[in-house]
Amino acid sequence: MSIPAQCIGTPLTRVSGKWKLELMYTMGSGVVRWKNLIHSLPVAAPNVLTRQLRQMETDNMVVRRVVSTSPPQIVEYELTEEGKRLRPILSELHQWETDSRQNQAPSCPLPDFSVSSRVLSSRWMLSIMTLLHEPTRFGCLQQQLEGMSRSVLAAQLQELCDMSLLCQIRHTCFPPCVEYVLTEEGEKLVGILSRIPEALN
Repeated sequence: MSIPAQCIGTPLTRVSGKWKLELMYTMGSGVVRWKNLIHSLPVAAPNVLTRQLRQMETDNMVVRRVVSTSPPQIVEYELTEEGKRLRPILSELHQWETDSRQNQAPSCPLPDFSVSSRVLSSRWMLSIMTLLHEPTRFGCLQQQLEGMSRSVLAAQLQELCDMSLLCQIRHTCFPPCVEYVLTEEGEKLVGILSRIPEALN
C-alpha cells in the first residue's frame, strides 16, 4: 500500500511531533485535565506539552476548556471530532509498538510511540518507506525522491534499517549492489500510517 504524494504533507504534520501521539492516545477515553496529562508523561517537560497542545488546538485536533479560573486554574482537554477519528489508528499503533518494538515498560502508564513519531516527524522517512514494497536499488530510490541528496538518503536508509523497518539485500554480482526493502514490521507500520490522511480528510 502506498500513500499518494499529496497526502504525505499537511494531514501527517498535524499528528507528527514529540508527544503528540501519546497525548492523543491519553485523550482517547475522554476529557483529561491538564494536571493528569503532566502526570501521565512525567518524562516530558510541561512547556513542551503546552507547545504541542497549542499546535494541536490550531490544527483542530484537540479542544481546550478552562473549567475554573479561580486558583488553582482547572484546564481540560478533549479530542475534537477529527481527533476522535484517529482513535482506531492510535490503538493499532499502540499495538504495533508493543508487539514489534517491545518498548513499552510495564510500569509506564502510556505506550511508547517513539518509532511511529520518528517516522512521522521525518521529512523523508515515510516517503522512502512507501517506495520499498519491492527490493529497490539506491540509485532508483534517489531518482524517485527529487530534491533529496545522496548523503541524506543514505542516512535515512541507515536509520530505518537500525529501527528494523528496512533490510538490505546484498548481491555479490559485479559490480556489487545493495537493494532495500521493507521488513514485515515496516510493511505493517506503513499500512497503519497510510490510513491517517484518509481519516483526517
